[in-house]
Amino acid sequence: MTDKEQQEDELLALSSIYDENVLTITKDEEEPGGQFLACLHLPENFTLKVPDQQNKNANGEPHLHSIKFLPPLALNFQFPSNYPSQIPPNFTLSCKWLNRKQLTTLCNRLDEIWKENEFSEILFMWTSFLQEETYEFLGLTSPLDLNIRRNSSLDQESSPVDSRAIQELASQSRLIPVILEYDKQEKQREFDKSVFLCNVCFMEKVGSQCIHFLDCSHPYCKECMKSYFTVQIQEGNVVELTCPNDKCESKAHPSQTRKMLEKRYGKNTIQQAVEESYSNEWIQKFSKNCPGCGAHIQILSKSNPYSHYNTKNADCFNRLFEGIDDDEFFLEPDDDDDD
Repeated sequence: MTDKEQQEDELLALSSIYDENVLTITKDEEEPGGQFLACLHLPENFTLKVPDQQNKNANGEPHLHSIKFLPPLALNFQFPSNYPSQIPPNFTLSCKWLNRKQLTTLCNRLDEIWKENEFSEILFMWTSFLQEETYEFLGLTSPLDLNIRRNSSLDQESSPVDSRAIQELASQSRLIPVILEYDKQEKQREFDKSVFLCNVCFMEKVGSQCIHFLDCSHPYCKECMKSYFTVQIQEGNVVELTCPNDKCESKAHPSQTRKMLEKRYGKNTIQQAVEESYSNEWIQKFSKNCPGCGAHIQILSKSNPYSHYNTKNADCFNRLFEGIDDDEFFLEPDDDDDD
């Protein structure tokens, strides 16, 4: 079998193993190649640590981000015409969160795997190693320290890095948002492919047809939630759309409700309903109904009775304290009042 035939068979076999989101093949008659995205399998309760002044909690400790997915390592490869009979594939290895020293270590290991299996189809061995063994091979632990500045200084003190090792993102200020956004997208993609039982209609639905409350993760189908949210809004409850599960107080994220309801009612209608709900919430919290006319009167300081009750010959004159308990209608006195 010729090198070209072996290359074609190898790419065909890999395409049958990996999803097209993981493996991309470049069709080049002279030097075919592609890209493999190695997604590491992280342990349970995996966290990121960012030892930076802007990412510390109230106790001065580094803030920890709990994640399930890290951006993948990208193996870009190209087959020389005399692979695998004489030389290995050409490749580069890139990553957003590994430094170049770590990537150099991985490049060296890929070279070793070739030497151990010289003149054989090597890509599957490389991809398996990157995906299954990288975490332990590099000695990664949770929480993972992502202090790029510290890693960069270590790189400069060590031996030269491999030119095939490419760090895609060097800015620490951008790194965490990129990782968190990737984690969010992958969690949603995983959710969309899973199957859930809706606890309203008791039918199984694929995740792409469902939503889940972010705080409690209770899943429901979108059709049931659209009806549920509609009833809640019609009853004037826009701000606190809670989970239908008994005794669960998790609230729907605004983006979840907007996406479903804007299609039915229109963006302007939903925005107006939210604004009116916030206004009603403020009125209920910071006002009382006038016992005379029923108007909403803002809660006042004792030193400044509202003019609504000071207008002579009006129906509400001198009725500020009527029908309420002591101090019910007043805010706490300011410290300045004691001066």
